[in-house]
Amino acid sequence: MHLLLTLLSATCCVGVALAQTAGAPAPVAATPTLYQRPNNSDCVTTTSSVTNYFPLQFQIAGSSTGTTQQAQVNVTVAQDFTVQYMDSYKIVTNLYVNETYVLYQCGTTPPTADMVPAGSKFFQIPLTSVTVVETIPYAYLQALNVTDRVFSVSSDTVAPCGQLQVACTQIAPTAEMLSDTDYLDNELLPYVDGIITSTPNGSISPLFAFSASTDPGSLNRAEWLKFMGLFFNMDDFANTVFDEINSTYYMNSAVYKSAAAMRSNTTTVAWVDRIDNITDYANAFEVSYAQYKVQYTSDAGGNMTNQSAVAAMTNVVASPYSVNTQWFAWDLVDVGLTGGFATEADAVTAFHAFLQTVDVLIDETYAEDPTQYDFSTFLQTFNLTSNATSNATYPFLKNAAVFREDGLLTNSSALYNGYGLGDDWFEGALLRPDLVLSDVARAINSSNVPQGYNFTWIRNIAAGEVPTIQSPLGCITPATGISVVASVPTGAPASAPALSATSAAASAPGPSGSDTLTTIVDGNITAYVICPVAAAEDVPTICPFVSSCGATLMTNNTNGCQYTPCTA
Repeated sequence: MHLLLTLLSATCCVGVALAQTAGAPAPVAATPTLYQRPNNSDCVTTTSSVTNYFPLQFQIAGSSTGTTQQAQVNVTVAQDFTVQYMDSYKIVTNLYVNETYVLYQCGTTPPTADMVPAGSKFFQIPLTSVTVVETIPYAYLQALNVTDRVFSVSSDTVAPCGQLQVACTQIAPTAEMLSDTDYLDNELLPYVDGIITSTPNGSISPLFAFSASTDPGSLNRAEWLKFMGLFFNMDDFANTVFDEINSTYYMNSAVYKSAAAMRSNTTTVAWVDRIDNITDYANAFEVSYAQYKVQYTSDAGGNMTNQSAVAAMTNVVASPYSVNTQWFAWDLVDVGLTGGFATEADAVTAFHAFLQTVDVLIDETYAEDPTQYDFSTFLQTFNLTSNATSNATYPFLKNAAVFREDGLLTNSSALYNGYGLGDDWFEGALLRPDLVLSDVARAINSSNVPQGYNFTWIRNIAAGEVPTIQSPLGCITPATGISVVASVPTGAPASAPALSATSAAASAPGPSGSDTLTTIVDGNITAYVICPVAAAEDVPTICPFVSSCGATLMTNNTNGCQYTPCTA
């Protein structure tokens, strides 16, 4: 785990480039408005036509359709992407959205349209400046140690360095803004070579879809680190990180399952929430059987409630939006649907009967401010009371086993979206199934984990546990080089300190319009922090690979990435 702890101490800066559609010319800016790649030595300097920049030993790990360089690699557990390596480019397919991306090494000639699948998008790699429209991809960029190439982030980002970029107004566009041609041409495309979102858009060349959240299994979602690594020539490094997550997951699962086998009683777990037709699709209590939740529960030594039995209950209907979700719904006619219960009271009665079979309950109900969602809120949400009768009727109340996944949140002072606190369950948790598994195992039986174990995401509200709040000040570390100019007690009268001429020059606002200073309120402290420059001119170099010789040697060099045939 030491490697992952090191990986997740991220930096905060940025960098930049421009993607192409199949058949387009090499990425040379035609006008001053197009993004120009910084001179940071990412590009190879050799022009040899026989140079193999992506040899087998540095490719992402997985099952291959052959033994040649051009064989397609199907990754270990993820179902929704593949890659095919050529000598100087990679053909990456996102199977979920049916898009293909051609990633060609900077310094080489891109393949022509007839050499790649029709409709492919072209990207010159490694990418140097990306905007992260949603929260999930940021965790993967952080694990790859490439957050210095992040131009802007989602305003919901939970990671401290991402929050600092938000505080410095380096905020990614919303999905709606991506349909604004003027915004794209003048405020985004001149500064980025990658736009990362979950929704494909064939009309925006630098945009690629990152689909980790829809790959069904818990480890499937983590393996999308390899997909992200492809765009930064971090293929082999992504292997190393995923292998550690994967091995830790299965090692711990074996322990949890063994402990469960020795207990006389099984533990039944339910993942539930309540929705309404004002903010959601309908009025209903939901029971989720999403594949990754089923996997977490089983691998942690627990048992899900029986989906078939729940589906067979009178008036329970399957959610029209998710095949793995059952609804105890009412007033469905109000939202144009049929079936369900005639009244809320009828639905509550049936749902409560279901709850009497549950030993551990995980409440996924949305809360705008999760810090205010406690055990009493839970009881009110699910029409329950906590007394001797209820505790005897409902095993999860008797066990004081009511959990939520909102245990790691943003600092509210860094938010600009107006929609509530950012929740790391929708960011870092997807990449770290090993840690999620331990949280679930603790929920099932606290003896599964060492005494004093601290949850990461899944907190016990029946025991009064509260969320951990991450602050932008968590980004202030020697590794990032970002420092606090001054700090005062929160509420004390003070004005922002003046920057020295040297500091002001070093922190001049980037194209995103970031300020030179930002104010961070963190509990009792108000700090003034120099913002990271929004578009780095000299991001660290990433060569295709570095080898200690066997067949080839690729090394970083002040003149670029140098290819040298081995002489040993």
